[in-house]
Amino acid sequence: MFSTSISAAPVFKLQSLESYFPQAQTRDLLEAARGRQTQRASELLAKGADINQEGPPEHPYTRLRLLHYVLAAGDEAGLRGLLALGADPELDTRGSGPALIFALTLQRIDLLTVLLEARPYARLQPTMQELLLFRAVESGQMTAVDLLLKQGAAIDHPDRAGYTPLMRAMDAQHYELAEQLLLRGASVQVQALSGATPANGVQFHLRKYEPGSASHERVLRLQRLLERRGIVFPVPTPKELRAVGKST
Repeated sequence: MFSTSISAAPVFKLQSLESYFPQAQTRDLLEAARGRQTQRASELLAKGADINQEGPPEHPYTRLRLLHYVLAAGDEAGLRGLLALGADPELDTRGSGPALIFALTLQRIDLLTVLLEARPYARLQPTMQELLLFRAVESGQMTAVDLLLKQGAAIDHPDRAGYTPLMRAMDAQHYELAEQLLLRGASVQVQALSGATPANGVQFHLRKYEPGSASHERVLRLQRLLERRGIVFPVPTPKELRAVGKST
């Protein structure tokens, strides 16, 4: 369903509205939402139209909801209209995920912003907050991360393994994003459940690259930022610390 453009931005191969939603009342509901025809939309909803309709019915793994359709179409008017009628951006969709994640996948931060105006980050389910934050980090989208932080996301929020956005950014080799998180105050003292710290991540990645290479220089900048925060390199690895603990 996705392809990549010359600019590396994902492009969704959107089909016709009818191919996803053969029900005429669903298509009419979208048109009413797009035109802010509140009375017409209310009538259609009363007759059984579903604001969260999912289709096409014969393809369970490639379905879109109305929200996904307008996101893929770049239809801000339709998006705002559907949200005003109560469309749910957190509903999961087989093959496409929740609309919030779909907007992130499309790298449409402008439309993600519209979604978060209707459903602010603080009102999202905790699982959705975490999913959105770490998907933004792992895809290296600093603009999206910045948006979520401004909406109240915790910069040091740990995932299930205890890794913070800073640590996951380094894991994904998004070193510029990791640098920005450090400059914004991300903790250098946190420790994952495995015992790993941000300093362990920097040390590991630094050893992967040839000194003087662009990647080595980017990681070296991270090391220098950690050193300014009191970290002394080299740091022991979690394995080395466990070995010391067993010997004492």
